Amino acid sequence: MIEKPDRYRNAVVPHIYVSRAADAIAFYERAFGAVELFRIAAPVGKILHAEISIADSLVMLGDPDEKLYADPRALGRCTTSLHILLEDNDALFRRATTAGAEPIQPPTDMFYGANSASVRDPFGHVWVLLSWKEDLPPAEMERRGNALLNHQRRYGYEAHMRLREQLPEAAVVILIRVSHDRGGKGPMRLEPRVAPPQEAVHV
Repeated sequence: MIEKPDRYRNAVVPHIYVSRAADAIAFYERAFGAVELFRIAAPVGKILHAEISIADSLVMLGDPDEKLYADPRALGRCTTSLHILLEDNDALFRRATTAGAEPIQPPTDMFYGANSASVRDPFGHVWVLLSWKEDLPPAEMERRGNALLNHQRRYGYEAHMRLREQLPEAAVVILIRVSHDRGGKGPMRLEPRVAPPQEAVHV
């Protein structure tokens, strides 16, 4: 059996599709320090296949065929995110947003032991930038995750009650799920809102 190229040393390699893939390669060079390995272009200028390296990891990309594959912007959302693990995610977050990526989450310590930041590139793909802080066993990650969820539920209820105490009896306070992402696709949490009494039937 012929030895495979070293760039394929990982068994699973992400392959993303982007309308104007050539522009995407240029953006990833600016935002993430990507290095283009090669590209195979069609006569019309679209990219049939290209490979780039980001943090010594391979990413394949090309223009979608609009049959089996599509650009995330055409779908209105993406079905995957790409994770970059590195020592300083804050520096990469600032570099990516300066290059034009949309910030989704600033660097934040997470319950599973990493500091996580995320951005959406101009082509609709979400990139999660991770710096690892603790190597936790799965049981501890689960314990911390459940504690966080319980805290968020409690926060939502207590905020509801505090606001309710400040309003006349005719007002209604409802808890709604909101996203802190302008596109409506970011992390959700409960927040209190004041509503007229007739809206209570919708709660």
